[in-house]
Amino acid sequence: MTDDTQVEKTGTAKPFHAKAIVFAEMPDTARPVSGWWGWLQGLLLWVFAAIIGIIMAGILAGVSAVIFLGENVDQEALAANPPAEIMVPAIVGFMIGFFGGTTLLSILKVKMEKRSLASAGLGDFLYGAKFWPGFVGGILLAVLLTIPTVFIGDVWGAVPQGEPDWSLVQTSQFAIALVILFVVVMVQAPAEEVMFRGWMFSGFGARHGLSAGLLLSSLFFGLAHGDRFFVNPAVGIYYIILTAALGYMFAAMSRATGSVAAAAGVHTGYNLTLLSVGAAYIVALGDGGSILESFMSILDVSDIEFPPIGPALLTDMAVRLLIPIGIGIWFLNRSKKA
Repeated sequence: MTDDTQVEKTGTAKPFHAKAIVFAEMPDTARPVSGWWGWLQGLLLWVFAAIIGIIMAGILAGVSAVIFLGENVDQEALAANPPAEIMVPAIVGFMIGFFGGTTLLSILKVKMEKRSLASAGLGDFLYGAKFWPGFVGGILLAVLLTIPTVFIGDVWGAVPQGEPDWSLVQTSQFAIALVILFVVVMVQAPAEEVMFRGWMFSGFGARHGLSAGLLLSSLFFGLAHGDRFFVNPAVGIYYIILTAALGYMFAAMSRATGSVAAAAGVHTGYNLTLLSVGAAYIVALGDGGSILESFMSILDVSDIEFPPIGPALLTDMAVRLLIPIGIGIWFLNRSKKA
């Protein structure tokens, strides 16, 4: 029987004893998430967060329609081909609502498990002193992991070919798009850290030990980014493994720093760099349509194919797999010496 159901004759629950203290001590009354059905709790949490996101998207899209298009608009035509004035607020509203909801629900889940925020690595201000050095580190990590693309070419064939005209990105519209992207990523990446490293990693570690906590939370992080699997299973598995390696690094960093804030900074800087540079390149090619379409094309995986196995693919895998794992091992050794 589990700690949740094992009850003494007095009617009080058996005191909980953590197998590993990931961030801070837990009280005897704590009931952290169990890894064996944590995936279901995480899925339900994201379902509720998605509902919040849909509500936010509807509100912002409706307000934008009134402001930019007026009240006398053809509803059917608007629904069939919504302009950027509607799509951008809707997407931003959904992302902020979804990931903001993820953060709030993850914190609520920690409190429902009768443990402190400090025990989930949330004792520090998320955007405080630990966040910004991590943010810079995330930019450097993004540059480092794209070295194979620079030297051996685009392994996946996902980058459009052509001669970029960088004057096309020197516009106020693109600058506004980058500001919007910054706001979204500043919510998205920290929200994932609160969920996967804060709630899950600390809970799994307390239940099953540090090693199991690292592996389980990293695996679930990889699976949560496995959308490519439904387009091409081989590509999906590849990206699940690579994303899990990043999750391992984020977890080890959180463990070493005693907070999810530094990992949230790295995650934010990493995502922002890849998305903004990729979108800038597509816009500079001049055939990506609107700036919104350029950003959306970065996320399009509808026709991705697995590349032939050879030196290029193996180099790409080695860099993107071994570097995050190596950094993670370094942080774990650092936390042991502390």
